[in-house]
Amino acid sequence: MISLVYDPAEKRMKTGGVAPVVSYESVPTGTDGSVSLVSVGDIVIEETILSGVVTNYQLNFGLEGETIVDVLTPTVCSYSGGFLTHVGNGLAQVNIVSGQRTLPLFLPFEAEGASISRKLDSYVVDSAWDILADNMLAKMVSSPELNYFSTYTNSTATYIHNPSCWIADVDFGAVSVANNTTGSWQAQRAGTAITERHVLAAGHYPLAYGAQLRFVDAAGDLHTRTVIGSFIAGAGFAIDWQIVVLDSDLPGTITPMKIPGDWMTQNEVPPPFLGGNGAYRVGGVAVRLDQFKQCKAALVGSTLGETYGYYIQQSYGGVSHAPFFSTGYITGDASALSVNLLSSLDPAYFSEPISGDSGSPVMVVIDDEPILLFCFHSPISGPRTWSHNGAVLNSLIVEADRNAIARGNLITETGYTVSVASDPSLP
Repeated sequence: MISLVYDPAEKRMKTGGVAPVVSYESVPTGTDGSVSLVSVGDIVIEETILSGVVTNYQLNFGLEGETIVDVLTPTVCSYSGGFLTHVGNGLAQVNIVSGQRTLPLFLPFEAEGASISRKLDSYVVDSAWDILADNMLAKMVSSPELNYFSTYTNSTATYIHNPSCWIADVDFGAVSVANNTTGSWQAQRAGTAITERHVLAAGHYPLAYGAQLRFVDAAGDLHTRTVIGSFIAGAGFAIDWQIVVLDSDLPGTITPMKIPGDWMTQNEVPPPFLGGNGAYRVGGVAVRLDQFKQCKAALVGSTLGETYGYYIQQSYGGVSHAPFFSTGYITGDASALSVNLLSSLDPAYFSEPISGDSGSPVMVVIDDEPILLFCFHSPISGPRTWSHNGAVLNSLIVEADRNAIARGNLITETGYTVSVASDPSLP
């Protein structure tokens, strides 16, 4: 047993003394297996602990008056009746509150010989991710029709919407359907309008100066705009983005795509759940539009402190389930967060991005409006647009305008900035 007392001179907890504030002792507890649901941010994780020994702690108080035990790391332990009980491996932080004093306590929790598996079970009801998932899952059907256009012919610039597409009620008019560059990959090179005058593409797969980009509005009308300037993020940005400037504003029938707000960062999962050296934001249900303008589903997320939004899962429905993030960002099988949220869906929704998909958009849907999360720059990832990257996009827009001015194609900067979508969980 270890006793801790509060030293008023040093204003901290110390071992020893004759009047312990709180004492604790380790209580190894055998388990034959348990399944529990743990809420972390906006997500609910199903955690299964197989047979083994877990570390719990019993607390004994030497304080007078009411004592409150405040667990600051609910993913590591829970408190009830004088016991701190293992929830997940990691270092727990617990505040012992009595009167005006709050005394921190840090305790390690481990599961020895126990096998732990974790799956994304669901989302916290009415959270942003829950609403986004409901929006997407409500649209998904068996044997989906993936083609957004029933006729897609670049040689004649003929594009006819497909009313049978599983997500036909969402307008993807901001996504350029093609350009006039020769070659199948080049002609299908993607770009997404983020203002009336600016398009976001992949920096390593840029849209050419003078290229004519084609957009199709909800009524099926074709609109062509020419690239008159651009900027590719390099030193000082280190983000795989290109911003191009169009020769005139897109018509009012095409709505530039918004980006998410800070509400996208509310579902962080701390390291004890996933291992590695950083926290992870675990994902939501999204839709991606590939170079052939087929609408695929995806689960997305990002790493804490990184600028990338990761495309995560390629296969479901009896096909192998990959870890939630690429194995390069997961340490060990025991800490990999596997996914079964969409396991009952048709595997046709899921396929790996291929060469030529770079720059293609990945989006969530709010009230049938697509919101741009990121554009592919590799088969699993792309720079995310939200949080501080909204400011970065606006900086790149200014640089692209200056390039168009230097080329003699623009008189002054456009003054356009990206628009931010509201949190869908708010009224």
